[in-house]
Amino acid sequence: MFRRDGKSRLHGDVKPEAQHRLAGLLHAPKFVNWLEHGASPGAPANALDALGTFCTEYWNDSRNLRAILSSYRNLESHLKRTASFRHWNWHVQQDADEFYRMLISAIGAIDTRHMSRIFSLKQITTATCPKCGNTSKSTTKENPLDIYFTPAGGRLSDILRNNTFGNDIAPGRECPSCHRRTDTPRPVRIVYGPDILVMNLVRFTGAGRKNSGKVGFGEYLDLTHFIKDRTPFNYRLLAVVQHKGTINQGHYVTVAKSPGGKWVRLNDSTITNSSLEEAVDPLDRFTPLILIWARMSRHERF
Repeated sequence: MFRRDGKSRLHGDVKPEAQHRLAGLLHAPKFVNWLEHGASPGAPANALDALGTFCTEYWNDSRNLRAILSSYRNLESHLKRTASFRHWNWHVQQDADEFYRMLISAIGAIDTRHMSRIFSLKQITTATCPKCGNTSKSTTKENPLDIYFTPAGGRLSDILRNNTFGNDIAPGRECPSCHRRTDTPRPVRIVYGPDILVMNLVRFTGAGRKNSGKVGFGEYLDLTHFIKDRTPFNYRLLAVVQHKGTINQGHYVTVAKSPGGKWVRLNDSTITNSSLEEAVDPLDRFTPLILIWARMSRHERF
């Protein structure tokens, strides 16, 4: 397990587990520490407790696969009772982004305050009327943060600058003050960045196609440019969920950073050594789908 200061007592590689889609979150020290602190002792009473038990078995030095599988089945049983997973089909492949979205929603329903702080990115959109100068603002919480991009792909920083947090234009917007219609700029800025930032590279379209465009990113992500007050705001890559195949069929793997700093590849219950290079530039026609980042302290440097 992790200590609450974020340092690890674990020496060696990670253990296999039943659902590698969870692996990315289980490699986030702040989330693990919160689970260790927040889960109730004894038999799991809800999905949060069950996730805490699963996390404990995942990092248990005994490497007991049977215990890991048992705790995962118990977690699955509790999740099935939640409103978030009511219509989830556990017997077929489901989108990884939807799994994360519903998992965080299910746990958040039990402890909203902490889950919001850990995972929710809060952003503000400002619309200023070009005619009268009236300004209106709206705030939203994103979790995960959906990243849309063209098949041409590009660098993640450029996609964030031009699309996600760019100066969106609202065509023909009616001003609530002067009631004139104009093409109104609506810049988006981050108000609060979570401890763990989950990004969903939106690859599956409504037309049933997969966008396999290459998105370039590295171990570090600087979001300072998109913060409202421009304070230094940086993230470090923890894990990447990768996908190979089509919207109807395919396979997921996770490349994650272990507590000792080694990168590993989790392919169902098989774990092999990996690297940062494979995390950001997958082999064998896999494409990055879910990016999981940990917020860096002000004292950490690239």
